[in-house]
Amino acid sequence: MAAMAVLNQPLPFRRCEPPFVMTTERRYSIILERSSEVLLENALMAQLEAFWDANDARYVGLRLENEHSAHARVIVTDEIPDEDEAEF
Repeated sequence: MAAMAVLNQPLPFRRCEPPFVMTTERRYSIILERSSEVLLENALMAQLEAFWDANDARYVGLRLENEHSAHARVIVTDEIPDEDEAEF
């Protein structure tokens, strides 16, 4: 009978912890288009920004690939297009 009394008691309130979620920060690699040379690999956003600060006169960004994945690829060129070509 005592066992039945225990079974009918409400469970004590226990805070539910969310499952462990590992947050990942997006990584970037910068690839030179014509040679496929990797200029920066598996970098965080701060490293990507530092690369651009140091090389913004040397490289021109062309496109971002896999932008919604955990590892995006930034395709660049070191061939500065003529002003006429840049309009297209």
